[in-house]
Amino acid sequence: MLGAPTGFGRKRRCHRDNQRQIPFRLLTPVALPVPRIVMREATERPRGATETALAGIWADLLGLPEVGVNQNFFELGGYSLLAARLMANIEDVLQTTLPIRILFEAPTVAGLAALIDARLLCTVLEHDARRTSDL
Repeated sequence: MLGAPTGFGRKRRCHRDNQRQIPFRLLTPVALPVPRIVMREATERPRGATETALAGIWADLLGLPEVGVNQNFFELGGYSLLAARLMANIEDVLQTTLPIRILFEAPTVAGLAALIDARLLCTVLEHDARRTSDL
């Protein structure tokens, strides 16, 4: 009678990774250290209406008490899906539509507010130019 292979039924205690053995206890999520998010002090408060609105939207979305105007969205815990929600919230509150890539180009409240204000100013100037050309 043939018996079962010698290793059959035994729990494997190690994982092979490029010929090194790593104990499974190091691979389980319980054994990994809990990541700590280092919160820098919100150094600069919002200066204008756009910055104040954006800082409020970011704080609500990220679950933070406040956000400084020079803090990076992605360093505060933001990621691409939150970026999509952020753009939707900005559209609801500020009545302006922005592509998500703008957040990657200007990931701070101050940078994004400057782009939004410049975009709104261009819209107003174009509207005024059309209006005067119609006269």
